[in-house]
Amino acid sequence: MAADPHTSPSSGFAALAKRISVWTTKGLLSAMVLVAGVGFGRQVLIWWGNDDVPTTRLLTAESLGDPRQPHSIRFGDAAWSLRRRSIVGDRSEAVAQLRAECRELLRNIKPQPSVAQQGWGGSSTATPTSSSTATPTSGATDGRGFMAHLSDSTPVDREPGKWRLYEFRETFPMAVGVAREGDRSDLPRSGPKGASHKSDLSPSADLAQLGYRAIMWAIAVPTGAKQWTLCVFRPSDSPMGEESGLVEVPIPPGCRRTLSMQAVGGGGIVAFGGPDRPDRWKRFHDDWFARQGWRPTVPWRQTGNAWYAKYNAPDDIGGAVEVRFGPDGRGGLSGLLMITPHESR
Repeated sequence: MAADPHTSPSSGFAALAKRISVWTTKGLLSAMVLVAGVGFGRQVLIWWGNDDVPTTRLLTAESLGDPRQPHSIRFGDAAWSLRRRSIVGDRSEAVAQLRAECRELLRNIKPQPSVAQQGWGGSSTATPTSSSTATPTSGATDGRGFMAHLSDSTPVDREPGKWRLYEFRETFPMAVGVAREGDRSDLPRSGPKGASHKSDLSPSADLAQLGYRAIMWAIAVPTGAKQWTLCVFRPSDSPMGEESGLVEVPIPPGCRRTLSMQAVGGGGIVAFGGPDRPDRWKRFHDDWFARQGWRPTVPWRQTGNAWYAKYNAPDDIGGAVEVRFGPDGRGGLSGLLMITPHESR
């Protein structure tokens, strides 16, 4: 009886899983800790509520603070984002839920060409896969060594010619999704006579040679007795507003986005920072919302060193946006946008 490739991995496969575990533990778990559970949402809402503004944000607070709701988090203007949610169940349930979430995203992902090649796991240099150099999906990694390990493994799910999903179970449940770059007619579905790589129809194939790139990886982190947080890292190939149905509100010129978080089907928060120019910030938001047909239901008011305003969308759109900013302690300003959908307004 053949051994299960997931319970009896090759030494190379186990080493790869260990490397991913190290990357996660030393780097990305710190981000997960920041956003897991209710921490980020609750802290923002507490800060937001330290004045006498109306208290109509509680429903949004519930959606942002509910760990059972899927959340999408984007760090700055990075070409990747984190989607997280919490579940209750044993390890097998966590594996099943992680697999289902990855499968859904892989089926619906829309690769976007990008000249920026941001590698995951320390690999940032793309390698030609044929006589023509492929332009990888934004956020994807070529990583020949990484792809070679996957090529020797059997995917748990796949759509030939499009994507494959691999799982690791040596530590926390983890998964890696790879996808083929768009319509790559220059790449063979099967290798030339005598070539070492196998057909794309084979579960085991030379993924790099066939034009695949790692575009997603996921992990299930235990957070308690039969409690797990599922985190999926993937390219940000669409604005957060597109992903959630929320309005995409710009930030003032000269500012930088530091963190964005949305509850799928619920509210969203955008944190940003920039130079100490409060009058320009207020004028920018007033002008932008006026052009969109929004009305200021709470005109700009100052509480201490902080500024606050609220805008409501036209009735046929619904929803509201609250803006707050104040000194960041470093000579600039830090701001927050709270975007509330129609049903929570």
